[in-house]
Amino acid sequence: MANTSNTLVHLDQPGSTLTVESGGVINVLTGGKIQTNGTDAVPVANPLASTSTSKKMVAGTVTLGGSNPTAVATGLTAVTSAVACIQDASTPGLDPVILTVDFGGGVAAGTVNIYAWKFTSSGNPTLIASTNNAIVVTWFAFGS
Repeated sequence: MANTSNTLVHLDQPGSTLTVESGGVINVLTGGKIQTNGTDAVPVANPLASTSTSKKMVAGTVTLGGSNPTAVATGLTAVTSAVACIQDASTPGLDPVILTVDFGGGVAAGTVNIYAWKFTSSGNPTLIASTNNAIVVTWFAFGS
């Protein structure tokens, strides 16, 4: 049923659905509960919640440069965490087999350095820098 009361939180008739419109909030006060069939609901936390309202998540793709690292300018002022993964449905071969990221220390502000690693050979699993310049990498960065 349409919301005719112009409220952001309303009980739809015949009373079986509570609707929260855009901008509305359900605030459960101390001692209050949300239950499903008599069982307390699992709290849902905002994964991007922060004490600062300036936290952001950005993402993109980059093709490896063939030498370590492949630098990604994220557009963020400061990166607080990052992840990268090979964008391919195939089983990885020997080059690369793993990716690592760096965004601290001597890395330029707002930049994520992606490092690709390969096995020395099929008989030697020692990791060395990848020389692959064709693999596409998906990356995510969080920060401000």
